[in-house]
Amino acid sequence: MQMAVAIEILTMCPLRIGNLANLKLDETLFWTRPGRKGRLLLSIPSDEVKNREPIEFELPTESAQLIERYLDSYRPALFNRPGDWLFPGKADRAKRPGSLGPQIKRIIYKHTGLEVNAHLMRHIGAKLFLDCNPGSYEVVRRVLVHRSIDTTTESYTGFETKSAARHFDDVILEQRRAAVPGKVRVTRKGHR
Repeated sequence: MQMAVAIEILTMCPLRIGNLANLKLDETLFWTRPGRKGRLLLSIPSDEVKNREPIEFELPTESAQLIERYLDSYRPALFNRPGDWLFPGKADRAKRPGSLGPQIKRIIYKHTGLEVNAHLMRHIGAKLFLDCNPGSYEVVRRVLVHRSIDTTTESYTGFETKSAARHFDDVILEQRRAAVPGKVRVTRKGHR
C-alpha cells in the first residue's frame, strides 16, 4: 500500500524522489481543514527543491482517499512510535530516497514488467499530457516546476508530433463535416 501511495503521488504530482521521500504530514502534505477534511495539499518550500522553485499541488479526491486509507490502515504498522513522515524509515526519520526509489521501481516491474524509476514517472506524465494536448509546454513546465520554458521545450519538443498531426487532422475534418454542402460557411464578417 505504501508503494501504491508513492506511485499515486508521482502520477498526480511528478516530484523528484528526494521530495517524495521527505513528505511530512501537516508540514508538506496537509488537509485544508482539521481532521483530514477539505482538500489535500502538497506544498514544498523552495529551499527544499532542487531548482529552488516551490512546489504546490492540490491532490485529486481519489488520491486523497488512497492516502487517507494508507494513513489509517497501513502506515501504523510501519513503525513503533508515531511520526510525521508519510513514508517512515528507521529512527524516526523519513525513508531514504535511496530506499524508496528502488522499492518503487521493483513494484512497478513486478506488476507491469516495465523498468520505470521514480524520475521516469515525470517524463511519462509529460508525454501522456502532451499526447493529449500537443504544444501545451507551459502546463508541463508548471507541473514539473521547471524554472524556464526552455528546459521543458528542449526536453519534450517532438514527443507529441504524431498526436499533434492527429489533432490537426481532427480539427480540419470536424470543420469539413460541419460545412453544409452547397453553402459557403462565413466565419468572420466578409471572410469565407
